Amino acid sequence: MKRVDCGFSLVELLVVISIIGLLAGLSSVAVSRAMESGKRAKAKGEASALVSAVKAYKQEYGRFPGDLTQSNFYDDTFKDLVSVLSGDSTNTLSGSQPANPKGVRFFEGAKGSTNGLPDPWGNQYRVWVDTGETGTITYT
Repeated sequence: MKRVDCGFSLVELLVVISIIGLLAGLSSVAVSRAMESGKRAKAKGEASALVSAVKAYKQEYGRFPGDLTQSNFYDDTFKDLVSVLSGDSTNTLSGSQPANPKGVRFFEGAKGSTNGLPDPWGNQYRVWVDTGETGTITYT
């Protein structure tokens, strides 16, 4: 009587399991790299949109957003600048007059946002605008 082998040997099972583990490990690295690349692309797009919005603001009002008594404008939470560029006509950006009296929407941020615009990693953007157009930013 002949004996018929059915099933897999322990060595074959271990080889297949190790190959599956190796493929899973490689794919998780690729997925995390793709996610990081996506975050970088999103941040770059948001920064480009902000630059375009500030330039459009200058085109509309003949000046950059910010307090005209200072040579540059710094917004460490980004919420004031987002508010003004999103069309909030009441925000004064530390000046006495509304910074966007026409209520023009230059930037697609959340209008009236209280938490600014976080970057893809959850940190707040820091924004400096050279309102005096001197070509330099002074940070103190």
